[in-house]
Amino acid sequence: ESKKSYEEFFGEIEDFESLIKFYRPISETEKVSKNKIQFKTTTLEGKEIDSSILESSKLTMINVWATFCQPCIEEMPDIQSLYEEVTSAGVNIIGVASDLQDEETKTLAKKILETKGVKYTNIIPDEIIENNVLQNISALPTTLFVDREGNIIGELVVGSRSKEEYKKEIQDRLDSMN
Repeated sequence: ESKKSYEEFFGEIEDFESLIKFYRPISETEKVSKNKIQFKTTTLEGKEIDSSILESSKLTMINVWATFCQPCIEEMPDIQSLYEEVTSAGVNIIGVASDLQDEETKTLAKKILETKGVKYTNIIPDEIIENNVLQNISALPTTLFVDREGNIIGELVVGSRSKEEYKKEIQDRLDSMN
C-alpha cells in the first residue's frame, strides 16, 4: 500500500531529484575568507592602523572578542603570554573588540585590557571588518589566522582556547604555509 501511495504521489515526476535543489552549507571560514582581511581604523588607544601591519609578520592571529563575552576575557592572559612568546618567531596577534558602539563600551574594553594585562594591539572594527568578518561569524571568541597579504590560513577557531592550544593552531598554519 505504501508503494502504491508513493507511486501515485511521485509517479508523474520522472526526475524527482532535479526538482529539489541541494545546497551545501557554507562554513564561517568560507564566508570570511572570500575577501582578504583589510582594514583602516584605529587602535583602542586612538592610533591609526591599517592592514599593512600584516606585512611585517609571517602569520597574524586575529582574535575577535566582546566586552560582554566572559570566555573572551578569560582567555586574554593566555593570549598575552602567547604573544610575548611568538613575536620573535614572526607571528603577531591582534584583538578586534567587536562591540564598540559608543564611548561607554570603548572605556569598558580599555579597562578589561588593562585589568587582564593585555599589551598586544586591539583595534576598533571599521566598516570593512564589520561587513567582511563580524557579520559572518556566529560566536565569540572567534580567532582567524592570516598571512602577510591578509589571506585566511586554515579554518576559523570558534571558542576560547588555552595558550598551548593556540600555539598548536599557529604551528599548524605555519607548517601549511611552507
